[in-house]
Amino acid sequence: DTSPKAISICKARFEKDLNKQFILFTGKKGFCKKKGLSATVTLSLDVIYHLIEDKTFKNYMNELFFASEKYVIIYSSDRVDIQEAPHVKHRKFTEYVRKNFTQFELIKHITNEFSPDKKLEDQSFADFYIYEKWK
Repeated sequence: DTSPKAISICKARFEKDLNKQFILFTGKKGFCKKKGLSATVTLSLDVIYHLIEDKTFKNYMNELFFASEKYVIIYSSDRVDIQEAPHVKHRKFTEYVRKNFTQFELIKHITNEFSPDKKLEDQSFADFYIYEKWK
C-alpha cells in the first residue's frame, strides 16, 4: 500500500499471522525487483482510476505486471471520459496493457453486476479483468 497508516493498521491487525506481509509501496520504478517481490497472482482493486498522474500510472502498471509470475487481476474502469472527481481519472488501461505487456493476454472480462447503467443502490463503474502470462 502507499499509505503508512494503512500499513500500520494491517500490521497491528495481523501481527500474529506470519503468512502476511505489509510493505509500503513507494511507487518508484523497479520497486518490486529491488525488494525481490513476486507472486503467482498480483491484484489491483480500485486503484488504477485513482492514479491521476500519468507517470504514477505507468510506474504502478510496470510494478503490477513485473511482480506477476502468472496472473494479474484488475478491478477498474476501462474507459476515457469526463473526470468525475479530482481523485478519479478514467483510463483505457486495457489498451495500455496490450501495447506494453505483450507477454500477458486478457483471458477473461467479468462485467460488474452493479454497473452505473443499472438502477441499483451500490453502483460501481469497475469490472474485473484477468490476464495470464504466457511463455
